[in-house]
Amino acid sequence: MPLVAFCFAAGHNGGMKKGMPKYLTTTQAGRLLGVSTFSIQRWFNQGHLTGPHLPGGKRWITVESFLAFAKKHEFEIDPADIRTTRD
Repeated sequence: MPLVAFCFAAGHNGGMKKGMPKYLTTTQAGRLLGVSTFSIQRWFNQGHLTGPHLPGGKRWITVESFLAFAKKHEFEIDPADIRTTRD
């Protein structure tokens, strides 16, 4: 199944490297943090992670929100890992 959730940044990208995905799925975020998808969904619903909530219950998490959350909660994330994460 192609990864639809990877939308690549274009133009001004808030300091993200060119080619870095703009969004992560809840599964990708969970894998990067080493937590369950349910934890990611809960944090999204509580507003700790942000991004669009799509029809059918899908959630896309912005990379900026994800990295800020990881830093605040002292998860060690290498931004380069985000580029290679796949569902």
